[in-house]
Amino acid sequence: MGALLLTLTSIALIDGLYVIPVAVVPLMLFLGGERPMRGFLAFMAGIFLSNFFLGIPLLFGFDALLDRFGALFSDWWHQEPAWGKGILEICIGLLLVAFAHRIRKGGGKRQARSPDSLSPWQGFLLAALLILTGFPSALPYFAGIAQILREDFSPAGMLTALLFYNLVFILPLMIFPLLYLWVGPRAKSWFAVLGN
Repeated sequence: MGALLLTLTSIALIDGLYVIPVAVVPLMLFLGGERPMRGFLAFMAGIFLSNFFLGIPLLFGFDALLDRFGALFSDWWHQEPAWGKGILEICIGLLLVAFAHRIRKGGGKRQARSPDSLSPWQGFLLAALLILTGFPSALPYFAGIAQILREDFSPAGMLTALLFYNLVFILPLMIFPLLYLWVGPRAKSWFAVLGN
């Protein structure tokens, strides 16, 4: 168990370092805003919970389901004529046209919101979106899941190991509130300038 915790710690810390470049701007916005800790905590909760809940299906056999339906999708995708690719391209094209029409229809009527007006809920959703978009390339996370699966734990043990991984995963981001608290009142103005 100790070897697994050491392995998970090292993988999770490396994985957490990859999040810093994409999380730095939202964190600066929140820590430079009106309610810095509330926004920061919501953002961190979004990262932690989305990462945790994306890992649960991987632990409990979602990969077997994907293998089964992945083979069916692959067969459909590679059939001749290439209907699958054409249908997908048409659907994506229609979505892009609809999105462009919606943007054009707005025509400057909306005012840009200031970063201070981001709510904690929006911070939570932004963090979840960041994790979701990066999830397909989260190789360290998949390596951590593989290490957990190698141990042959009970379901409760697997969830505990996943919880541990995700707690360690968010540790590198804790540097921002620690800096905020250490510097004191000057930190708010620094983060506000850096966020703009």
